Amino acid sequence: MFVGKGKQPRLLHPEGLLSFTVASAVDVANPDRRKKPRTLKGPATRDALGTHSVDEWALFMNPEAERAAERAQIAKSAPLWFLLHERTDRGLKLEFSRPAGMTGTTGRGVVRDWDDRIFVPFLDVDGDLSAFDDPTDGDGDIDVPIEPLT
Repeated sequence: MFVGKGKQPRLLHPEGLLSFTVASAVDVANPDRRKKPRTLKGPATRDALGTHSVDEWALFMNPEAERAAERAQIAKSAPLWFLLHERTDRGLKLEFSRPAGMTGTTGRGVVRDWDDRIFVPFLDVDGDLSAFDDPTDGDGDIDVPIEPLT
């Protein structure tokens, strides 16, 4: 994980194939493809839609300057994706989408143009959530391994 300009946390694929972050939005995974998601974002997202300089990538979890510069170059070319979510009374709408454009020219704006969209099936709060159960884990906690970049 790294933090881009504007302190937007992103996960970066180890080979730089993509980076992604999580954002709330409206019109997520709408069956009417003409209705595209809209999410309010700031300069970090706007900068990701254009070109960057290596200096814009502010924080890397590797203290070695040479490795950090290499990761910055990888991050610079990695396409940015969002895991968009929209909460409803019945559950959660999800999709992975790659932003293509924002309103305005500086600062905060609304991302409303997308190059690619991948819908995730609706997560119904009253539905079968057994896919998230771990039969070997009886304490109810979720354990997520975190590994530093090397």
